[in-house]
Amino acid sequence: MALRALLAFVLLAASPALGREGSEQAALPARWGIGMLLGDPFGLSLKRYVGGPNAWDAYVAFAYGPGIRFGADWLWIVGRGEQGRKFDVDAYVGLGPFIGTFQGQCGPWLAGGCNGGAYFGGRVPLGAEILLREAPLSLGAEIAPGFGVAPAGTDPARAGLVLDFLFAVRYLF
Repeated sequence: MALRALLAFVLLAASPALGREGSEQAALPARWGIGMLLGDPFGLSLKRYVGGPNAWDAYVAFAYGPGIRFGADWLWIVGRGEQGRKFDVDAYVGLGPFIGTFQGQCGPWLAGGCNGGAYFGGRVPLGAEILLREAPLSLGAEIAPGFGVAPAGTDPARAGLVLDFLFAVRYLF
């Protein structure tokens, strides 16, 4: 149920930017953002808006079972869905790798468990971000399908789909 609500929010927020002919290209100033990821994975994020329509986002998070995951995504802001006096809404798509160690289930669709071994893969984040104009904050929602691999250890290697879904709150400076 929560996954459906998150997917609906991302699609609704991004649809004006994706469907409008000649949608405004976001020209973000170069700055940093640090914040929390709430959902799956749950953790900390460091985002760098590199100026223009691009950004990168690195994170350290807890995901799915006991363990830790590190990842980074390169993001392309594909359009500005809304530009208002108080906020802007940007839609983005990205690509990035991740690596981690887990005990137990690696993800809802990665069959079997990781059994304390390494877990790595890649993901494609799709999201929408609200950038507040009167406060140094951004609020975002993201869904990120991906593919993960748990190499052979004591059990056979496992590979399969991974799905991240999260909300992000970041302080911008």
